[in-house]
Amino acid sequence: MSLAIQIDVTDSITPRMRAAKAAMEPSKLDPLIGRSAVNFLRGHFEKLDASRPNKLGGKRQHFYGGAGRSTHFNTIPGGVRVSISALGLRLQFQGGVVRPGVNPSATSGGPTKYLTIPAVPEAYGHRASDFPNLQPVLRFKNGQLRMIGLATTATPSVGVKGSHTTGTILFWTVKQTVHAPDPSVLPDNQVMLRAINRDVKDYMDAVLLKRPNNPSAS
Repeated sequence: MSLAIQIDVTDSITPRMRAAKAAMEPSKLDPLIGRSAVNFLRGHFEKLDASRPNKLGGKRQHFYGGAGRSTHFNTIPGGVRVSISALGLRLQFQGGVVRPGVNPSATSGGPTKYLTIPAVPEAYGHRASDFPNLQPVLRFKNGQLRMIGLATTATPSVGVKGSHTTGTILFWTVKQTVHAPDPSVLPDNQVMLRAINRDVKDYMDAVLLKRPNNPSAS
């Protein structure tokens, strides 16, 4: 009397390992990492936008909201590059000195002598050229006559050094501005990397938990 025993072994590991290997191809993994980084940065900028209104009040420009919208990624050989194209963000992060340069809105195209700083809420988010007929506000400083602001009207006063302002000063004028670095403008690298790693782990877990023979899981 003979006894025949047949054992069927279904290899469920190999298909999953193949799926995991395919999932880790740069063509699939790099875009995932890029999207994760962009989403994290946009969330960071949304929090900054909600917590940092402009100091003067008035209509908000939503600088950090714009920084979030300008955040994008592209894949490059060997990895991902995440870029933030918001003008002025580098200055906020690294700090530095800003001096007058060429005013692109000036008809002559020559260099400007002063930077203009908003003095009232209605000037925030505007250039001085947005307001017609602004007049210089002059004062003697260190023995020299200097422009300290731009006002809606500023009439000279006889016998008085400088000028007598009869209107509203919309902008202060300065030769330069000094900005301290603010590292909190960008999130901590380690915190962002942990968030990206969580997204990658969730992605790989989903790949490994799929049933290889289940068409709906493909």
